[in-house]
Amino acid sequence: MLKIENQTLTVTRGADVAAIALQETAVDAVARVWSVPVEYRDNGLFVAIVAPGQPEEIPACDPAAAQLLGEVAYPASQALQRQSAHAAAHARIESWRDAQERAPIVFEHAGHTWDGGLQTRQRLQAVVALAALPDGFFWTDANNNDVPLSLAELQALNAAHETAIVLRGFEIHAAQRAMKSALESMDQTDLQAFDPDHWKSEQ
Repeated sequence: MLKIENQTLTVTRGADVAAIALQETAVDAVARVWSVPVEYRDNGLFVAIVAPGQPEEIPACDPAAAQLLGEVAYPASQALQRQSAHAAAHARIESWRDAQERAPIVFEHAGHTWDGGLQTRQRLQAVVALAALPDGFFWTDANNNDVPLSLAELQALNAAHETAIVLRGFEIHAAQRAMKSALESMDQTDLQAFDPDHWKSEQ
């Protein structure tokens, strides 16, 4: 007879009873038990934990000397399942953070709405570094208006843009920290369903 209780596999063969400690599993699995020579295993038993989609381990002794005694279901550890769901939700938050930081922004300055973001920063700072601007220089706003700018005005635009990036960056950072904190009180079901894109609407 085979029985698993409290991560211990009990194998009963007549009057012989063997108790074998099992490692926790994060997925529902099956414990398969073979009778094998004591030269191969001191207790005469070989146990394989078989998870779905994973290769099955079999005794490496002489196949003729091994006998399959049976198998018993080995339910997943709830603690490991929650740990796995927590790690996956944590990774989704970090992916969301990275995507948000790469996303363009829009900001207001000097009566205009401007496009911004990391790509805009590269273009803008390259121009701000010049000693002088070309004649007739302009910068195009978010509404596709060409706005003539002096070097001083462009520098002010650059400073406003940097401020907008910092403020947006802090919003993203605060949100991802709040989301990670919220994970700690979630059960496995909530962790598996957690979607950073919908987190604000859930608060």
